[in-house]
Amino acid sequence: MNEQARMLLLKAADVQELNGLHQGGYYDRRQAAHELLDMRKCRVCALGAIATAAGLFPNEIMSGFPGASMARQAAELLAAYLIERRLAAPSEEGPLPVVGTNWADRPGQTAASIARVMRAAATSMR
Repeated sequence: MNEQARMLLLKAADVQELNGLHQGGYYDRRQAAHELLDMRKCRVCALGAIATAAGLFPNEIMSGFPGASMARQAAELLAAYLIERRLAAPSEEGPLPVVGTNWADRPGQTAASIARVMRAAATSMR
């Protein structure tokens, strides 16, 4: 397992707790517009937190920008953990929907619960 991806997932947990949780998109666009915030400081989804931790904008995890490949590796690590622990269903579309739609966007999730699982995934998969 890639140590950089594991460390990025730990950093993403911090971002998730600091920024707060947004569901249904990479970041809270209304918050960005209303408060005139840099989107990296807005509430983010789990994937947005991973992208932000990698130095990207929350919606750049699928881009070709430096850091995006590592962000996707961290998301894949998290997806594998979620599937292994039966916290989310696999997706034919790949690991990103597992993290987003199948897990983080479910009702009842909080920034703290997302961050807790991110840390568990990072520390358990050495």
